[in-house]
Amino acid sequence: MLIIRTNGTTEDRKRKISLPSAQKIVGGYVEVVRLPVGVLLVDEDAQVKRERPPVNEAASRLAGQVILGDAIYMEKLSDLT
Repeated sequence: MLIIRTNGTTEDRKRKISLPSAQKIVGGYVEVVRLPVGVLLVDEDAQVKRERPPVNEAASRLAGQVILGDAIYMEKLSDLT
């Protein structure tokens, strides 16, 4: 699992993550963005928040679409507990 932050930093974590922990990292309810290899977990409400989070350039490149806020990359969704 790799946390991809909007400031360009990443954090590699070797263990599985719980849904509440994922929600805390992305800043809201989790939306799954499927990739050719793996998935991104993102904030499903980021587009409509009063204070929109910044664009996550690295996650946007992976997804081929604009991703706002911090994201979590996982090779498989089963790493979410």
